[in-house]
Amino acid sequence: MRSSHLPDQPFVPIDKETCKVKEEYEPWTSEGNLLNWTNLEENKAEDGGDDEFGKRTLRATLMHYLDNELWIVAPYYKNDQVKRMAVEVY
Repeated sequence: MRSSHLPDQPFVPIDKETCKVKEEYEPWTSEGNLLNWTNLEENKAEDGGDDEFGKRTLRATLMHYLDNELWIVAPYYKNDQVKRMAVEVY
């Protein structure tokens, strides 16, 4: 499950019986992982990046899992405006 209270981890496992985050698990994340939450302070400091398409920002977003593929809608911002939306498939 995607978890906003764990900003450095894209997903956490849920205990089916308690419906809570499992207490002991191995985090599924790494430095530079595209599924990690975007650090908002870092993103604002770059002000949308230099290229014409803006800077990719991944926070709460639409996701869909189908046939072992994860589909994500990722917005790209420049100067606090969405410049484009991209569908990424993992």
